[in-house]
Amino acid sequence: MKGKGRIIHYRAGAGRLWPLSSPMTVFYDPANPRRAFAQVKRSGAGVGGWLLTVFGAVSLFVLAPILLVFVMM
Repeated sequence: MKGKGRIIHYRAGAGRLWPLSSPMTVFYDPANPRRAFAQVKRSGAGVGGWLLTVFGAVSLFVLAPILLVFVMM
């Protein structure tokens, strides 16, 4: 199947989202069962979210004392 100038491999993507023997929730229209979709559950924020959280925490604990010293002068 073609989509926006590149080939889309649905089977490979589906295999990463739902490995064999893993549970999945499927919703369908009882009047037209061909209209169905599977729910995708995301797990957490991922690496980018964790990196931003760590950077924010380090910045807070390193910059806050420095700024406090300058404010108290």
